[in-house]
Amino acid sequence: MDQFISFVVSEAYRMRSDRGANTAPAVYQRGIEPVVDAAIDRIDPGLCHVLGTASGAGEETGPAPEAFWWEVVDLLCRAGEYRLAGLAQRWAVPILEDLITAARSPAVRDNFDKIRAHTDEPLPDVFERYIKSLIKMLPSLNQRTSIDLGNARVIVLDLDRVAPKGDRPEAVRTTSLMYMLGRHMIARNFFLRERDLARVPDAMRTYHARRIADVTESIKRLDYDEYHRTRGSKFVRAQVASDVLEGGKLGIQVVITSQSIKHLDDDLISFTNERYLLGVDDEMEANDIIERFALSEEAASTLRRKLKGPDPNGGGAPFLMQITVNNQRYEQMLVNSLGPIEIWALSTTPLDMQLRRRLYERLGPTEARRRLARLFPKGTAEPEIERRKTDRLKRGEADDRAEAGVIDEIAGELTDLYGMASPLRTGDLVVRRAAG
Repeated sequence: MDQFISFVVSEAYRMRSDRGANTAPAVYQRGIEPVVDAAIDRIDPGLCHVLGTASGAGEETGPAPEAFWWEVVDLLCRAGEYRLAGLAQRWAVPILEDLITAARSPAVRDNFDKIRAHTDEPLPDVFERYIKSLIKMLPSLNQRTSIDLGNARVIVLDLDRVAPKGDRPEAVRTTSLMYMLGRHMIARNFFLRERDLARVPDAMRTYHARRIADVTESIKRLDYDEYHRTRGSKFVRAQVASDVLEGGKLGIQVVITSQSIKHLDDDLISFTNERYLLGVDDEMEANDIIERFALSEEAASTLRRKLKGPDPNGGGAPFLMQITVNNQRYEQMLVNSLGPIEIWALSTTPLDMQLRRRLYERLGPTEARRRLARLFPKGTAEPEIERRKTDRLKRGEADDRAEAGVIDEIAGELTDLYGMASPLRTGDLVVRRAAG
């Protein structure tokens, strides 16, 4: 199947090319990419030079010729508008459904029609059925790319809503697909090398040479959070293990974060040279970590007795670091200390998140975090929320109603600076007067 897929993809690109016989390149249409349209109006109004009609303006010679998206791509590249050329290229290349047409082409059928799948169907028929099923299941994958990451140096993707939980085969397949797609979006340029320039057309070679030099000389980082979500995705895990193993020589740092060591494969652990332990749930997990990370007696004692989570008084969160440098292993307990504004920005405590969300909507993120940090410098409002909730419960109020009411109450006080937030009003006035 691997050879077949490679052949079909190549055929799909050949069929969408604007060069050669028996091709069907995509026709350029105005209104799809307004920024591209504006650039064309500036560089080559009416695409006269692209279409070869510049010298015959005003002559009636039959239907107006059509420009192809590939011709627009070439025009923008010649003008140095490489980002816009990338936007235009999205409409020139094939999409998922084009693979069906490619699989039906004589070039593919002649080579693979006699090969039978395990269902005794011709291989092209099985492939076509799979692609149709995928399009039906995930229609968004059959659309043109709409996200423009541009020259972003930091990219964060939240896969929570598109990577379903659970061990059902459909959930595992979708999660695998979304993790691999997300990895491609973030790391698609990480593995570019100077030798790749040999396959780049002359018009784009200087541009891509600069990009490749920048990528090669930069330290790159790829983070996988909630790694336990991939436990049934063997393809994702194999790719991550490969990235960890090969990333070092390419300047790529790979970070894996999970809630339990049970979610980490042995080969992945053996490939890593830095490990950070934040705590354990029970003695069984502690023993597993001690054995698999080969912790020293002192480190094992620290893991069992000192990693108890963030200090409720704001003293920071202890963690154990184990690193290997020049074939020497080092272990050290450290404390991660953050200021109250950072803690409020990063908190994942449900009650604090509800309060923060309400204030973000009313005050905006910056001012909301500033007020929360001043009123609750330890980075949590949980004690105050629980205290007020208990008072309401004693008065006979329902549990869920009491909780929501308390959070709304505190949010209102922080918004209008009354009640327990009234001291902030004086502070604000002092700051304003000093600034004036």
